[in-house]
Parts: sequence; structure tokens; C-alpha cells
Amino acid sequence: MTSTRPISLFNRIFVPLLLIGAGAAFWRDAPQVGIAVLLAVAFVGVTIWRAQRGMGSAYERVNALQPYDERDRELTMTGFGYLGMALFIVQTLLFLYAAVTHGDITGEAVRLLAVCLISIVATTVAVRRG
Repeated sequence: MTSTRPISLFNRIFVPLLLIGAGAAFWRDAPQVGIAVLLAVAFVGVTIWRAQRGMGSAYERVNALQPYDERDRELTMTGFGYLGMALFIVQTLLFLYAAVTHGDITGEAVRLLAVCLISIVATTVAVRRG
């Protein structure tokens, strides 16, 4: 019998936020969005359940942000590193696009600043944890 791992901190925060978002979509009279989010939560829920038990592939467990062992955890953290780099590049491109096309440069600048601040906090935590 395989042991069951607890739900990751990320999923303990992310899944309820998605459920709140689904409720908000229904409240804002966007049932298609609410249904799509609920279907996504159901899919993620099944994937988390399987990952907690070490079932499925490492790919599934890492994509669900529900690592089962140290190898999965390392792959998850590496994936987050790539995600952060991609987010920086995409947000910078969105900022530049807004600047060139006279779009919402203030909104894009604020989002880029938010990405920078979150990155500073994340790397500070990572360095302190060793």
C-alpha cells in the first residue's frame, strides 16, 4: 500500500482561490467561465489525489504542483524557475508593446513592478532557506 502525502501548500491556497473565482464568475453572470473553472478544479483535484498517492507519472505530479518525493520536488522547483524567467520576459514584452502602441503602459508597468517585487521576495526566501 502506498502512503498518502499531504496536499502541497501551493494547492491548499490555489484550489480555494479557483473555487472563489468560479463562484465570482457565476455571480458576474458568466456561467461558461464558472463551469470551465469548475471543470479545471475537478481535473486538478483528481490529479492531486493521484499525486498524493504516488500514482501517475512524474510529469503529472509536477504539473499538479503536488510532488510525491524529493525528485518531484526538485523538478517542481526547476519548473518554477523557468516559469519565473518566462514571466519576466513576457511581462517585459507586454510593457514594451504597450509603450510602442500607446496602450496601457501604466498597467503594464505596475504588473512588471509586481513581478519584480514578487521575485525579490521569492529569491530572498530561497536564499534564506539555503
